[in-house]
Formats: sequence, structure tokens, C-alpha cells
Amino acid sequence: MSADSQSSLSHRLDGRHAFVLDDEPRFRAFVSKALVGAGFIPHEFGRVPAVEAALTLYKPEIVILDLSLGGSDAVEMMRSLAASRFGGSILMVSGHSEATLDEVRKTGERRGLVMLPFLCKPFRLEQFKARLAEVTEPTGVPTDGADLEAALRNNWLELWYQPKIDLKSMAVCGAEALIRLRHPEHGIIQPSAFLPPAGDPLY
Repeated sequence: MSADSQSSLSHRLDGRHAFVLDDEPRFRAFVSKALVGAGFIPHEFGRVPAVEAALTLYKPEIVILDLSLGGSDAVEMMRSLAASRFGGSILMVSGHSEATLDEVRKTGERRGLVMLPFLCKPFRLEQFKARLAEVTEPTGVPTDGADLEAALRNNWLELWYQPKIDLKSMAVCGAEALIRLRHPEHGIIQPSAFLPPAGDPLY
């Protein structure tokens, strides 16, 4: 694999990813366009197994999940995300009743997942952007070097393994270890938010 190819692949894997799980192609395209505008790299899926396969390659910051796939599929997806210790956010969208959405949301929370306030179809673009703002504009997350010290003291650091792909054979040819911090209140925090500046004793 050439250096340019490796750089391009690394950029795609390291970017801010978002998964869109919905059985309506037009809706997926609408959501993906909004995600691009918010700085995300969208990935569209129509079925749960495809999402589960993609989770071996990417660590999305948000999953947009449509309950209209079928209640069992939505619950199955959340069960899979919980089992993989997914630290991102989940936004449910559906034409089902608010009572149904609220019950599934509570199911996700009981599994330890971060559930954003749901959206009922149809919804306005402004409403969707407001939900994304809860992911793209976090508040109250510590960003100084002391946070790394707390992470070391409380064992909040995790190693995530990012696969390296041979573009000729499309086979996994290695892996890169990435450090991530799983804060008990703020979820997954990217290295840029907790690594201290150069010269700091913890650097």
C-alpha cells in the first residue's frame, strides 16, 4: 500500500464517524447530508448485520437508529452496541408513537447507552441539527492535563485497535493501538481533549 493510500485510509478511519441505520434510502441520504454539514463522515446501512460488521472498523460518535426497521431489529442493535461497550450517542428516529420511542429509549439507558432525545418522523432539519449539537458541542468536559491524571488514577483509559487494510487484497494486515478515555459522566473523550501540552510532566 502506498504512503498516500495509507494516509487516506487513516484519515477515513480517524475522522468523526456517524452511522445511519434506516430502511429508507432517501431518508438516509437526507440525514447523511446534514451529518456532512456538521463535520461527520456518514455511513449508511439498511440492516443490523451490516452495522455490526462496520463496528469492527469504525468507532462512530453517533448512531441514528430507525425503529421502523422493526422493534426486534432496534433492540438487537442496542444490545449489540451495549455488548461492544459503545461510548457514543444514539439518536432514535421513527414514525412510532412517542410512548413506544420513550420505552425503547429507557431500554437503551438501562443497558448503559447514551440516548439522545428521540425525534418523531417527519421532523425539521433544525430539530436534527439541535440533536447533533448535543454531540458536537459538549459542555463541562475537562480538557486540562489534570484530567489525564485522574484517568490514570481511576483506570479510565482504554486501548482501541484500529485495523490496517491492504487495499489490494482488502484484508486486515495489522492494527494500530489508539488510546481513549471513558469518563464516567462524559463518555468517550478524544485524546485532543485530555492529553496535556508538550512540556507537561504527564506528557
